[in-house]
Amino acid sequence: MTVWRAAVVGWFVFLFAAFCCFAEAAGADGPPAPALPDASDVRVTIGEPVTLMVWNRPIVTLRAQIDALTPQARIERVRRRITELPADARAGEVKAVPGTFGTLHGFWIEVSGRTLLALLPEDVDPDTGDTLDLLARSTVENLREALAARNAQQKLPALVRSALFAVFATAVFALIVWALVRVRNRALERAQRNVRDRPLHVRGLNLRPYLRAIEDSAIKLTALTSGLVLTYVWLTLVLDLFPYTRPWSDGLADWLTDTLATLAAGAVEGLPGLFTVIIIFLATRLIVQAVNRFFSSVERGWLKVHWLEAETARATRRLAIVLIWIFALTVAYPYIPGSHSDAFKGISVFVGLMVSLGSAGFVNQVMSGLVVVYSRSIKPGEFVQVGETLGKVSEIGVLATKILTPTRPGRLVDYQLFAPCGFAVRLDHRHDGDHRLRYALAPGACDAAAGG
Repeated sequence: MTVWRAAVVGWFVFLFAAFCCFAEAAGADGPPAPALPDASDVRVTIGEPVTLMVWNRPIVTLRAQIDALTPQARIERVRRRITELPADARAGEVKAVPGTFGTLHGFWIEVSGRTLLALLPEDVDPDTGDTLDLLARSTVENLREALAARNAQQKLPALVRSALFAVFATAVFALIVWALVRVRNRALERAQRNVRDRPLHVRGLNLRPYLRAIEDSAIKLTALTSGLVLTYVWLTLVLDLFPYTRPWSDGLADWLTDTLATLAAGAVEGLPGLFTVIIIFLATRLIVQAVNRFFSSVERGWLKVHWLEAETARATRRLAIVLIWIFALTVAYPYIPGSHSDAFKGISVFVGLMVSLGSAGFVNQVMSGLVVVYSRSIKPGEFVQVGETLGKVSEIGVLATKILTPTRPGRLVDYQLFAPCGFAVRLDHRHDGDHRLRYALAPGACDAAAGG
């Protein structure tokens, strides 16, 4: 379907370019322009600027208004004169002749001895700093280019040759798109096989399905980007084959080169900031490794300090690492390339708002976990009962506690259920093998206590 769609688009481009050969002459018919006033007594003012377009190319922008003859009326008069030029009018016969007509003085643009338009000092853009002489030269050059393009496209052999090249370019483009679709489908099939045949387990969790989702998105995004780039290049080449549409091709090429140049300049300008961010990241990583080793030594009993217990070392380590990374991100934020742009600031505010709205439960969970951890109400190896769950504590974390039960050896218990009344639920294991209940929490115990 993509191949046929590309072929149809190429055919329409060809038909449009062929039709444009005669659009200039057909579009020139219209109401007659106002007659030129008597040059012996005229008043020249600056009117609304209008640009003269010939064969899809800008020639000159007229600003002078001669009495009631507005720049728009002057443009219509020039277009009518251009359509009356002979088909074999040569581009080399365009010239600018200085002269005076009554009280008007300036340059008269002539083609094959026929006067097309007059350029007056009021036609010069005062913001550019150009002179009337420079404006006349640029007008002559632009008009020569437009007439040369008109003469080239009115030749049937050149038009047929351009059409054949356009069809060939469209066929090559369709073939490349077809190959790109095949490569994309094969890459997706290979990723699907890896999910079935090569699982990736980390701490009992198969990460392959999640990695496959990321891989699929990357494959599709790469294929889509490649297709858009190919379409852009194909359209630029096809439009460049016909003289009438060549300015559009030049515009597409200029936009692409300007965009790439802007991105390259931005990347070069952002290198010092990016280097600073890398330095901050590496320094933070070294600090985190040192902090991690210190708290791990306390947790395993290799190092003893009076202000930190081994039971709380793990939670303190994770909390300290999170704070260190937050501080490093705060320091590195101004150096991130593009961080001063309004778009980056807007996205940062949006992400912060979403995190604030969605992290209320998470913050409550972390605070409950910190209370349980630092109060040391339970310890690893003790038996606890939380609702219907009864088992042995194997690991105490900030977000949840892992309890070993006969049916589920690694059950994670939410702290919001674990300590809803502000105290821990614990069963002591006695040496004689009995379990003596010290605190028991059954479902609804908090509600009953509050009601009593």
